Amino acid sequence: MKINIFDIRSSSSFSRISILMAAIILLLLPLMRPVLAAGPGKWGYINSSGIMVIAPRFDFASTFSDERAQVKTADGFGFIDTSGALVIPARYGQVMPFKHGVTSVRLFGGQEWFLINTRGERLGNQGFSEMLTFTDGLAAFRDKGKTGYVDTAGNIVIQPTLSWGGPFFNGRAPITLTLGYAFIDKSGAIAIKGPFQDTNPFSGGYALVKVKGMRGIIDTTGKWVIPPKYWALGPYSEGRASVQINRKWGYFDESGSIVIQPKYEFAATFKFGCTTVTLSGKTGLIDRSGTVVLPPVYESLEMLSPKCLRSVKDGVTQYITLRGEPFSSGDIGWLAPPAEGLHLYRGSNNKWGYISEDGTVVVEAQYCNAGAFGNGLAPVQVCE
Repeated sequence: MKINIFDIRSSSSFSRISILMAAIILLLLPLMRPVLAAGPGKWGYINSSGIMVIAPRFDFASTFSDERAQVKTADGFGFIDTSGALVIPARYGQVMPFKHGVTSVRLFGGQEWFLINTRGERLGNQGFSEMLTFTDGLAAFRDKGKTGYVDTAGNIVIQPTLSWGGPFFNGRAPITLTLGYAFIDKSGAIAIKGPFQDTNPFSGGYALVKVKGMRGIIDTTGKWVIPPKYWALGPYSEGRASVQINRKWGYFDESGSIVIQPKYEFAATFKFGCTTVTLSGKTGLIDRSGTVVLPPVYESLEMLSPKCLRSVKDGVTQYITLRGEPFSSGDIGWLAPPAEGLHLYRGSNNKWGYISEDGTVVVEAQYCNAGAFGNGLAPVQVCE
């Protein structure tokens, strides 16, 4: 299943990319049990205090979602619950994470994927040629070269008659017609006729589309919020859409008015109330009003959280706050965005641990591999 997106740094055509989505449900369930056995090289789970609560006995373990986590044993892939009990037998060759109580699995040597619920029960009678990714409660599937949609109960709600269909967001999914792209609703009816040369999926009630070589933004009714008259235009994010006018970048608000004047060499999408912009070849940070948060003195900036950025200055990577100060006193070689309030980090010893959103080292870098927190637990691999 694929959608179209484009690089807003250029005026080139949109490119189609595969959708691989993973779900993290924010539900903390801290557990406090001692380790019963430790297996070198094996995977187990720690809680947010760093206590091993599910003994390292798996060949591989993943992040919890919907209170289920994929684990691998000598028999194959299965799922455990937050107590560590194997609630769905390890008999699959491939599995995907749970989302909205459903996931896709494939048996060893099997050609088809099928859906199961958190109890391991099969949903529906239909098998699928590829894994399914649910968004807005529906997932696209292919059958005999055509696209249809199935719900989380395994019911086919839109028959496979479409040449191509993308994921649903905001109750709309892009599809291809003879003359271009349109959008359907969840009944399969055409909701926005288009035709568009290309399109992004909806996000926050808006979609970026292309008509006669020019880009604009529509709402879920198909009404133009920003008319299609720009070569380079970004999607809305936090109420702002970047636009290039006379080779300089600025921002529209949701009324379609310019609120940050075009003066930048490049302008990214907003995240956590800020965005990166480029002036004279250097990157800085501004807020939604255009006020400078960090001056443009960096080679690059990446917002990991409202409190932390990955910066490169004079060729040196550092993790800083929005005030430009060191984020943590921890020995950080690499840092991931936080999940459930904790950043996964790699120390200079190439081991993995966790740091809180205020920069405090909660779990020292001691594991050979590790994953993000989910349902109050994180998968870690004990070193051999």
